[in-house]
Amino acid sequence: MNPQKFELVIIVLLLGCIGMMKYCNKPPVVTTITKTVTVPGDKVFTQVKVNVPVPVYCETVKHDTVTQYQKIDTAEILDCFFKRYVYRDTINDSTVRAIIQEIISQNRIVNRQVWFQNLREKQVTYQTTIIQQQTGLFIGPQLTFGSKFGIGAGAMYIRDKNGFGCNVDLINRSFGVSYFRLLK
Repeated sequence: MNPQKFELVIIVLLLGCIGMMKYCNKPPVVTTITKTVTVPGDKVFTQVKVNVPVPVYCETVKHDTVTQYQKIDTAEILDCFFKRYVYRDTINDSTVRAIIQEIISQNRIVNRQVWFQNLREKQVTYQTTIIQQQTGLFIGPQLTFGSKFGIGAGAMYIRDKNGFGCNVDLINRSFGVSYFRLLK
């Protein structure tokens, strides 16, 4: 091949590359799907872990001694002191329901439990973005290196995850076919 034809082939291939890069570059098709789902409130109560409060300070109050003549039953006083009193309170609102239970014995809170139920509906929005693969015909130059140097052109058609191509080597006068599969 004479040098003038070789230079002409190189110039044509380079102009083809520049044209493809400028006019054939299409951005991928991006589709965004937004879906909003309303989740109802809780159906059952959830037990919340709470700690029993510890008194911060103890205050001693002095009383005047008043003499009253009445019967005092020490056994009854001790029985009331060691009994376990259970107090349960329910808090109802339009958005929340809570049950608080405390057990009091020996003038102290010995156990506290809280159950909580959220009645408020919550809206959850899911957003899915789908990027579609490029589909279409792609053309471009080909350079072959190996035992012989070659210059040519190639074309490839891509659809979904499959690519079919063919190429022509102008210097070595050869033809090739190829198949590609996207692995992802």
